Amino acid sequence: MPLYRPRWFSEPVVPGDLTVIFMTLNKPPKHWQEFHKKKLMEAIEDKPLIIITKNRIDWDRLNTQYLYQEEPGRSKEERVHNIYFQIREAMKLVNTPYIALADDDTLYTQEHFNFYRPPDNKLSYNFCRWHINEWRRDDTCYIHAPNPDNPVLIAPAKKFKDHLDPVSIFRGKTTVFMNDCVSFYTLEPVLSFHHLNGLVGRRIKHRQNQKLWPVRSLSIPIWGLASEIIKEWREED
Repeated sequence: MPLYRPRWFSEPVVPGDLTVIFMTLNKPPKHWQEFHKKKLMEAIEDKPLIIITKNRIDWDRLNTQYLYQEEPGRSKEERVHNIYFQIREAMKLVNTPYIALADDDTLYTQEHFNFYRPPDNKLSYNFCRWHINEWRRDDTCYIHAPNPDNPVLIAPAKKFKDHLDPVSIFRGKTTVFMNDCVSFYTLEPVLSFHHLNGLVGRRIKHRQNQKLWPVRSLSIPIWGLASEIIKEWREED
């Protein structure tokens, strides 16, 4: 995939210019869902929010719209296709020039949504992204994972919609149709949790255990010690 290196400039960031599209199947632990909701609300402030959810929820928040989805099929292709079908439906509700995608297993900061806007002909991804593997509680660390992926996407709404419309079935990597993109780096990291209830389930554990990640850390800004933040991924006390 052609990838432009960061040029350290942004299109103007204007209040109200970005809609956040948040998708959840409500599968993470209940405690985590409340923790994640609090952190996401802090990060997006009063920006327009579209929630795509399996279970009916009400965040008691202004400027929020809801879409409801069925459980996706069991195959990877069916699950990936379901994601983009739901996103395509959400795009019909967007009235801002930019959108950002947000996942229920990823923690965000205000900087992520307020720092960068790509040119109108490029999709962009925040490469200041770290992972943490939920199952490694006795040997917990952060893993730097700078790669284009939905949870760190910020894009011009028209450009993103143009990418979505011609595609009927999404095969292979979820970003294979995003041929032109630009990376950017915030100072404050985005943090994604790898867990067994995600899109690829237990396959992610095998792949993460086999893959060699060269940059790791026991602590990162905002989120602190890996051994502490991982405790938030739990059921209620």
